[in-house]
Amino acid sequence: MIFCSSIIGGESNKILGNANHSLAFGESVSVSSDYVAAFFADSSGFYRGKVGINNPSPTVELEVNGSAKVTSNLEVDGKATINDVLHLTPGTAPVLPQRGDIYYDDSTDKVKVCTGEGPPVIWEDLN
Repeated sequence: MIFCSSIIGGESNKILGNANHSLAFGESVSVSSDYVAAFFADSSGFYRGKVGINNPSPTVELEVNGSAKVTSNLEVDGKATINDVLHLTPGTAPVLPQRGDIYYDDSTDKVKVCTGEGPPVIWEDLN
């Protein structure tokens, strides 16, 4: 449900919400840093361009300025680039590992990779 305190713009550009919860839609929308999300349309009016969350001018298809949380699976069909730190929470080996799975072994303080699904499952130390 969206509660709108204002709608600004013509047919192709819309800004909905208030200073704390806002969405902007349009081809060449201009939003300030107060806006939470901006959906950029192409010249035909279809919203198939770029989406900025907490970012008024995204440079790629989805650009998030802040933290994101995924509570299920995240699949990347390309290259994943980490510009700072990848944190692995210490734990135990997955129950049904697949080749290429990586985890941080809490009991040995080692990062391990599954190199064979087995049986037996083969885990090799990365450090």
